Amino acid sequence: MTNPIQPSDKPETEAPANRLATASQLSLSLFEDMLSQGLSIQHSPKDIGFQRNNLFLELTALNMTSQRFLDAAYFIVAQDRSGANVFDVELTYFRWLMRFDSRNFKYLRQVIQDCQKSVIAVSDTPPGEEITEHGKWVSVQLLGTAGINNGRIVFEVPNQLVRHIKEPGPSHWLSLRIAAAFTLVYARAIYMQVLLHVAEGQTGWIPVDELRSWPGEKAASKAAYKYFKRDYLDPAIRQINEVSDIEISFETRGTTPRSRKIDQIRFHLKKKEGKIFALESLKEAQEIYRVLTEEFRLSSRAINEISEHRDVWTDEWIANAIEFTRYRLRTGQIKRNPAGYLMTALRQNLALSPAEKQMISIHEDGDKTKESATPMLPFEASPPVAKTAGKPKKQEKPEVQTEFMAQSQAQAEAALQHERELRIATGYERYNKLDKSSAKAMQEEFLLSSEAFILLRRLKLANHAVDEATLLGNELLADSLYLFVYRKTSEPSA
Repeated sequence: MTNPIQPSDKPETEAPANRLATASQLSLSLFEDMLSQGLSIQHSPKDIGFQRNNLFLELTALNMTSQRFLDAAYFIVAQDRSGANVFDVELTYFRWLMRFDSRNFKYLRQVIQDCQKSVIAVSDTPPGEEITEHGKWVSVQLLGTAGINNGRIVFEVPNQLVRHIKEPGPSHWLSLRIAAAFTLVYARAIYMQVLLHVAEGQTGWIPVDELRSWPGEKAASKAAYKYFKRDYLDPAIRQINEVSDIEISFETRGTTPRSRKIDQIRFHLKKKEGKIFALESLKEAQEIYRVLTEEFRLSSRAINEISEHRDVWTDEWIANAIEFTRYRLRTGQIKRNPAGYLMTALRQNLALSPAEKQMISIHEDGDKTKESATPMLPFEASPPVAKTAGKPKKQEKPEVQTEFMAQSQAQAEAALQHERELRIATGYERYNKLDKSSAKAMQEEFLLSSEAFILLRRLKLANHAVDEATLLGNELLADSLYLFVYRKTSEPSA
């Protein structure tokens, strides 16, 4: 086995371009997009998960964080096709998968050790029957040797479990996004237990005492049912309905005739159709959302930025930016990255002027003078040019485009670049005013930031290998550092 205390420093290799994106590639792409925005996995606009063997529904003795650790570890195992049982990944990525937002690495080590101490046992002896020497029984550790070093984590999963993770047989879909969204142990426990019954629409009758034990060590005490319902059951049901992909309700009964004691429960389940877990502010603007995600292929990072500014970036604001960008595309003024140009138009509130719209209408169809003052609907495709008899209309040359239209693009790009340069210069000045100790602390904080993580990954540099000379000597790193200093020193608490 690879020494887990010496993880490799090499980044994950990219998949060949002709292969479809795997769940692992999707998660890495989302991770890069969302980390830079400080967003956790539960806010992901796309689902991330794997088919989890039903055997793992019995993992109730572990606390919430330990279960999330195993969710992330087994997700990585499920995507692997090499046949290995030792896995080496970036720790920041792994922490994002398990939604471990804390920097309490001492606690993370304890979580790993708790997983290593836990076992899963399988037996062919039915409950209640005598166990004999001929019965089959196996007990396997949930996690083997593990280690953390140089910003990476290496862990081993016993071969007996690898087979069941990669070829799960009877299984259920485990969404890491949904699992990470739970904060109540009973919410997660109930959700996991009822997953197998969603297609049926309801569970069977379950003893309340059995329900109490589902979270394992975190189970509620044997308080009266009305207190168990108030303090544990009702909050769990509310959270499941709020963050998961199912709607759940329940009914209760007593098994003893004429007794008021409630000792059985049955859950009613319904799969949510078309549940959107993010971008709630775009719910009622489906055509806008379609254009942004399908026509311009905006990244989740860009979509999140739009969602955060919906109080200012109204439907009209976005429609104007789309119309502005589409026209620049048709006239050949955008040479690359239409999505980036659209985001510039949104940030700068760029829109075609009434005179430009009139000119467009005249140039594109001179015969339709009646509509010359009406702007083209921003979500309509460009109308086809009508064929006319006689001499075809000459195509307009680029030089006939008005000067102010050409300047709009240059002004937008120049404004962004100018703002960035000003912030870098300000950050540079503030950095140089720091004493040696404060400057060192700022460097260390920057190297632990999400922007540094992504930049170092692209530069193929390990975090621990970047000293002050490398940091200040590399223009990309230095500019990023000064931008980081600018933001940190501009915060209200600074």
